[in-house]
Amino acid sequence: MPFVSRAQQRWGNSAAGRKALGGQAAVNEWNRATASQGESRLPERVSPRRRLPVSHLMGKVHRVDMGRSKPSFDVKEGSLHRMLGIPEDKKIGQERLRKAEHSSNPVIRRKAISGMGLTHMHKG
Repeated sequence: MPFVSRAQQRWGNSAAGRKALGGQAAVNEWNRATASQGESRLPERVSPRRRLPVSHLMGKVHRVDMGRSKPSFDVKEGSLHRMLGIPEDKKIGQERLRKAEHSSNPVIRRKAISGMGLTHMHKG
């Protein structure tokens, strides 16, 4: 993956960046990917608005269309599986979804309620 700004490139080539990226070999890979895209065109900084979410880079975001009367929304495929520690190739059972609806974590609770609604609509 290439660096997106000169500031990120400086950080990646620092000691902290090398440690976070997994060593000098990983940093060299990032440097090669950046050079192939034209290193001279890198901006100094990238505003947070222009950054893409990681989920869009993974390609696991699906648009759920609720029809004309209700707005559509994005669903990150497999996020509830990861939060509950269930392999993505297995289905989340109804009992597990009901337990997750009462979770103390508000994100898990919201996703479980959404998941329950989507299963009733035969969308998931």
